[in-house]
Amino acid sequence: MNNPEKGILAFLAGLATGAILGILFAPRSGDETRKMIGEKVDEYSDDAKKKMDEMVKSGKDELLKAKKKAMSAVEKATENLRETEEKLTDEVKGKVKDTAEKVK
Repeated sequence: MNNPEKGILAFLAGLATGAILGILFAPRSGDETRKMIGEKVDEYSDDAKKKMDEMVKSGKDELLKAKKKAMSAVEKATENLRETEEKLTDEVKGKVKDTAEKVK
């Protein structure tokens, strides 16, 4: 997890902790307090899910970028190998031809 993600999670944890403590120490009846806690839990769960979805999407985007870079590198290496193969083949053919002419 990188620093922005840690910061987001720490912020959400602090926000949730502060909200829960505020609710628990507020002068309300038990039923009202439980209802408020339930609402806040739902709210923070939704927020956390959204943040996780964003992190997953970001991770997928980074994976796709890495895959494209890797594929590009493989294609370039393949092209370089083919060029080297052609050069070596031409060189060997030339030497074989020279040797054949010397043998005659």
